[in-house]
Amino acid sequence: MEKTPLKKTPLKMVSIGQVAARTGLAVSAVRFYEDKGLVRPERNRGGQRRYLPGDVRRLSFVVAAQRLGLSLTDIKEALDTLPDGRAPTKADWTRLSKAIHARLERQIAFVGARPRKRAGRACRKPST
Repeated sequence: MEKTPLKKTPLKMVSIGQVAARTGLAVSAVRFYEDKGLVRPERNRGGQRRYLPGDVRRLSFVVAAQRLGLSLTDIKEALDTLPDGRAPTKADWTRLSKAIHARLERQIAFVGARPRKRAGRACRKPST
């Protein structure tokens, strides 16, 4: 029995407006993240940006990571660990999220280990 080659189903690409609607970002924010290298849309014949479903996931990750306090540099470094040329798998995202989780745990431990200043100390009146 001869195997028939698998046909690649073309992924449905979406416009920048659709990406903005799906992620809750403004179109200008999507362009900003593109300028920072966090997503790399393709262009159609008319020069319009076209995004893959993975780009929507990447931008959703960017939004979540920023809410956790990560810088764009840190986010880009994390996204750069994902594969190029294919959609990241669940295993790829799991690996990335574990690395981010470990980083956040280290930051929490660092902040918790720092000595805290007493709030009222600086505001006391000098004793007479």
